[in-house]
Amino acid sequence: MSKNVYICRKLTKCATFYCHTHISVIIGDVACNLFLNTRLMRILMMQEEKIEYLIRSLGIGSTYRGYRYLNYGIQLCLKDEDYLLSISKLLYPQIAKHYNASCYSVERDIRTVVKVCWERGNKQLLQEIALRPLCTRPPSGEFLDILTAHLRNISSTSV
Repeated sequence: MSKNVYICRKLTKCATFYCHTHISVIIGDVACNLFLNTRLMRILMMQEEKIEYLIRSLGIGSTYRGYRYLNYGIQLCLKDEDYLLSISKLLYPQIAKHYNASCYSVERDIRTVVKVCWERGNKQLLQEIALRPLCTRPPSGEFLDILTAHLRNISSTSV
């Protein structure tokens, strides 16, 4: 390491009162700023594990491409509810961009995992988390809404 490598650590507090460690690394003309928040990272990892557990509990295996699309889509919806208002115009293109796929492929594969859940999966669990009777298979947008609302509910009660 040369003399022009400086590491500066500052503790700051954000609005949610999580402690962030701000690290600035300067190498020549290159400056890198990293925000590390171990608690926030732990929360995000737990959230991803809960999403995967819920999807698998519904009888959807990771062998389906729609499994990954659904997982990522739920993560996006948990971060920003606006995705649920415009599934076709906002959510599917964002998932397609992330996975380098077409919007049509994303839509079809999510529709497939919803069908798998309904026909061969844990329909009773889906009925329970929907908090209302489901007479017919829910559309993809409604399915995403049910899962997102359930995860948001269990996150708010566990905190």
